[in-house]
Amino acid sequence: MPDTAVARPLLTHPVRVTLRDGTPVWIRPVRTDDYAAIHTFLAGLSQDSLYYRGCGYPNIDFLTGWSLDIDFHDRYGVLVADGLWGPVLGHAAYVRETGSRVEAAFEVADSLQGLGMGTLLLAHLAAVAAYNGFQQLEAAVMPANHLMLETLRDSGFEITADRNDGLRYVVLSTELTDTVRAAFAARGQAQALALLTG
Repeated sequence: MPDTAVARPLLTHPVRVTLRDGTPVWIRPVRTDDYAAIHTFLAGLSQDSLYYRGCGYPNIDFLTGWSLDIDFHDRYGVLVADGLWGPVLGHAAYVRETGSRVEAAFEVADSLQGLGMGTLLLAHLAAVAAYNGFQQLEAAVMPANHLMLETLRDSGFEITADRNDGLRYVVLSTELTDTVRAAFAARGQAQALALLTG
């Protein structure tokens, strides 16, 4: 479990990071008054991005409500914003699946995909999940969603299971190991990881 002096702030405080192309963004926990910002973000995603996120075409009103249903332990969500309280550029969340595992989901603005935002969101979720006592994070990914599969595989997190039953289910350890840190460094994101994890 991460040091509480490191992990606890992730639950409450915004963190400023830089994407691979130099774009500055803020990562912060979801708040109960984020409905309009999240809804606008989801409505602006391409049909492909929505399809991959929902493994089908989700109802945006339902997905927005789901994104706000958080308790900071069994259900947690985080946003990437343009400016501290600016427009939403990305979102990720986890929901408790079993006693030791959470299921994670991610959305990234189409124009910013491939710039490392998914990896940053994954690191943030993993750190908070580990702090809350969860050892594993599972993501269900459509086989055609190559960018997300690449993000998960290249993250440096230990993959302990990967099965195929129409979807790809990737289960990762939430431990932020030296391998994870090395993977961030190789992708030019060592500073961002340090800001997220201490």
